[in-house]
Amino acid sequence: MRKLVYLAFVLSILLVSACKVQEAGQQEAKPVNMVIDSQTPQQAETEILDEKPEEVVQQNATQENTAPVQEAKPKVELSDNTCGEAATLGKISCVYKDNDLSIELKNAGRDNLEGIVYRFYDVNYVLIGEEQEMMGLKVGETKEYTIPLSKYDETKKVDVHPVEGGKICSNKQLVVIPNTNCV
Repeated sequence: MRKLVYLAFVLSILLVSACKVQEAGQQEAKPVNMVIDSQTPQQAETEILDEKPEEVVQQNATQENTAPVQEAKPKVELSDNTCGEAATLGKISCVYKDNDLSIELKNAGRDNLEGIVYRFYDVNYVLIGEEQEMMGLKVGETKEYTIPLSKYDETKKVDVHPVEGGKICSNKQLVVIPNTNCV
């Protein structure tokens, strides 16, 4: 009985001290306004604002919404890598549209993905082409992608790979066989 009381006392002391350490580590965050004056991120300037975040939101709400539509980034050189469970794609649907595939994918992993890479294979499972869409996919987010089958007429199979950390997750492919998996 004494051991249980002593154990409860020690645990309560540890809990109280952990809460105090957590409170001491919390500081008020100041918003940062980033202004990019050039094409290279190394030359970007930052400026600390004195206003509260609520005021910034109110100011932005009064301005006209003229945000540009996010477009695919240009093709970049990517190398293959082995990824963990944090990079996982799920297929929601797959439909033929105008000789291409319209596929709805979900990021079912634990990390945001940088993009998607498609690898096209012929009847003999020889790689005949590769395409990439470097638009981010947040955790739990679902997006519709168009796989350009019309560029590769001999396609028998398409491997869809997530991109994480600037590398293609070659072990996390989602296999799509157009004649079997898509309607």
